Amino acid sequence: MRKLLFKTAMVRAVCGLVFALALIPVIARASSSGQPAPLAPEDGAILRSFSVTLQWDLPTGTTQYQLYVVPADGPAMNLIRNAESGFTIPSPPQWYGLLPDMTYTWKLRASSATASTGADDASWGPWSEGRTFRTPKVSSQSIKLIAPSNGSPVAEVTPTLSWSSTDSSIWYFEVQVSKDPTFTTNPASSTAPVYWELLHGGMTQPVNSYKIPVGQPLESDSTYYWRVRPRVQGGGSSIDWTPSASFSTTGTQTVTLADNGRTFDLLTGDLLSVDLGTAYQWMVTVEKESILEPLPTMGLAAMPAMYRAIRPGETKLSATGDLPCRNARPPCLAPSLLFEIHVVVHNDMVITRAPIDASSIEPAGANPTQYFANVDSGLPNGCTRFYRYTVSREQEEPSSSKSSIWFQRTIQSLALRYTAPSATAYLLSTSSSREERTLYG
Repeated sequence: MRKLLFKTAMVRAVCGLVFALALIPVIARASSSGQPAPLAPEDGAILRSFSVTLQWDLPTGTTQYQLYVVPADGPAMNLIRNAESGFTIPSPPQWYGLLPDMTYTWKLRASSATASTGADDASWGPWSEGRTFRTPKVSSQSIKLIAPSNGSPVAEVTPTLSWSSTDSSIWYFEVQVSKDPTFTTNPASSTAPVYWELLHGGMTQPVNSYKIPVGQPLESDSTYYWRVRPRVQGGGSSIDWTPSASFSTTGTQTVTLADNGRTFDLLTGDLLSVDLGTAYQWMVTVEKESILEPLPTMGLAAMPAMYRAIRPGETKLSATGDLPCRNARPPCLAPSLLFEIHVVVHNDMVITRAPIDASSIEPAGANPTQYFANVDSGLPNGCTRFYRYTVSREQEEPSSSKSSIWFQRTIQSLALRYTAPSATAYLLSTSSSREERTLYG
């Protein structure tokens, strides 16, 4: 589908060029062969730039000609113009036409008709001999990955990736995005899906960019890698990719009407999606926007409304919903619907979700910022799913119907000892200024 769109764009560009140049009157040059004779560039020429002037002789009496330029793979150029001795194919960004390292074949034919002529008119003479030229090679060295900046977090799962190129002749790009830093696409050895797109950089918004499709969003709480290179096809030599850059998607939790009165725990940078439905017209407010900020692209009444946790603390998110008939004249007497949740934003926390049979928390030795969490629970998959971390079993001691699992991972000097087996949740968090010890299930 993207190739078809690309071809359509090319046809539009060509049509625009024909419209702009078709009325230029040029006196035809004579040719004794009865068909046009290509003159330049010489057959098989290798171009130094992406602009080329094609020259020829036309038969005596020619009033218009048809020029056909076709690549080994890709969109062709098909022009009908008033008689003239040559035509210059402009380079980008004036016209996005020629692809790099590609062989093009060109030919033309003439007509002596006095009225505007279509390609199927009987007045056209025979085609000239075909000649070829090859466009220059390019490299990825002119391309710079701009946004997201390398290693930065992004607050959405459909971000826009953008890059720049100091070589204006490069306009058709390949983009890859994946959780796999090697971008392996072999089904037998791949470890993650790879987004692989072909893009006309001059037609994206903004220029030279790719937006992750809404219907195929990235995963939350994940690190992704991406890279770009010029597109080469039709027998051209493959080009190296740019060095890859990475970014991380933040966590997203969804709030619905059923969550009225609940408490939500977030990490700084996490997103909160509030979707209260469309049956009511909602006015949503946050008690402390310095802790939980509304994303600027969302309106007050839009659903879902998106919010981002920006610093540790506690706040309330409240909403008032009114039926549309409340705005009628006269208004209906339907009562307003009130909604409120409590939001706690943490610097760092560890969460695992499982039915808890028993739990306790205790200091770990003399270190005041290190604690052990002891939870009797069940993890049938054999691993603990931390918020943003996965820790596998390192040691297991069977004990009747339960097993004692011990592991340690440093998170702000935090160590955990997990006694398990049946997999609601416990939370243990610390900060540099004070220790918070919270356990719930």
